[in-house]
Amino acid sequence: MVRPVYEGALEDLKRGATKTGKPLDGLIVSDVDRLTRDPRHLEDAIDVVVQYGRPVIDISGTLDLLTDNGRSVARIVVALKNQQSADTSRRVRTAHRELAKAGVPVGGYRPFGWEPDKRTIRKAEADMIVVGADEILAGVGTHTLCRRWNELGILTTRGHQWQRQVMKNMYLSPRLAGYRVHGPTTVPLEQRYACTVDGQPVMGLQGHILDVEVWEKVVAKLRDPARTGNQNIHIGGRKYLLSGIIRCAYCGARLTGGWDKGWKKHHYSCRPVTAGGCGSVAVTGHHVDELVTNLVLAYLANRDVEAESGPWPKAAEAEIAEIMAAWRETKRGGTRALQMVEELEGDVAKLRGERNDWLRAHSGPQLTNVASSWPRLEVEQRRDIIATVIEAVVLSKADGPKNRFDPDRITVIWRP
Repeated sequence: MVRPVYEGALEDLKRGATKTGKPLDGLIVSDVDRLTRDPRHLEDAIDVVVQYGRPVIDISGTLDLLTDNGRSVARIVVALKNQQSADTSRRVRTAHRELAKAGVPVGGYRPFGWEPDKRTIRKAEADMIVVGADEILAGVGTHTLCRRWNELGILTTRGHQWQRQVMKNMYLSPRLAGYRVHGPTTVPLEQRYACTVDGQPVMGLQGHILDVEVWEKVVAKLRDPARTGNQNIHIGGRKYLLSGIIRCAYCGARLTGGWDKGWKKHHYSCRPVTAGGCGSVAVTGHHVDELVTNLVLAYLANRDVEAESGPWPKAAEAEIAEIMAAWRETKRGGTRALQMVEELEGDVAKLRGERNDWLRAHSGPQLTNVASSWPRLEVEQRRDIIATVIEAVVLSKADGPKNRFDPDRITVIWRP
């Protein structure tokens, strides 16, 4: 445990003065367990008192780290208090686990979409969540949702403006699908189900805002590696249409977009050798964006871009349940049982990965007329549509200036 105030107080004792320069002769605490309940921290305090001769005492006078007897008593009291803290922590964990298995919601601040009782759905906020989920599945980024909600004056339950990670965590939470959330922070948020003895997720008493199938598609979309990165809502995430899509014809690296302050235009360029590219090619961005857009719209003329519907054909939950049932039947099988558990854990992870890949592939933008809808789409939505028909855009060197635009420099590789 890190205690910066405690450690700062010990440093002040060593100096004999506070950070503001006021003299400090010793430290008074209300009780020994207000000083610390950790034997290691107590030893740190004893070292400071012994070496620098500045006392640490309590109001009652029973604590005096300057004497051998006082130090012995302090060690005994701190050990007892430490055990009491551990017992209390264990009882609290057990109580929370039982509440989780019963589906009872707990916690401090109300979650967005629910009333303060954490069970009654607040319709206005729930409607916003449903609309946002549809937009995420249509390719809109969480940074864009944050910007829209902030412009509408919609705040978090703590009264703050929305930030990208807060928005993302809300949609990753199993609570939206009606599950009771409970689990260690080392487990991904979307997998923190409160499970029963047979390994099945518990449905909470709070009801659901999104259907399980919709929520799983949203999670798969948000966990898509192509969407990850250091995106900031103030700059709108992906600013340029072909960043990461257009590639260098010589080293194959993805070109990055940048802004030219002099020309007041964006461009695409290959990274230098030190950053994983070759630095051989660059091009003015506006013309390439226009060329690729026209090609895509012409290709998609009179075509619909729709996501397929329906559940994952492999029925992951059913297979996982069967695997867990098999484990329960053989868990008393000694060494072989342990080996089987490891094998089953690998199967579960593989099934979950396959399901997420399938959901990502079947939850793209749903448009009936791409050309007419194009001007109203966000950059990330346009990128998703381009990715459905184009494998890559390849840029070759220019005959003249490095960033001169020439249609012959552009090669579009269409998906089969």
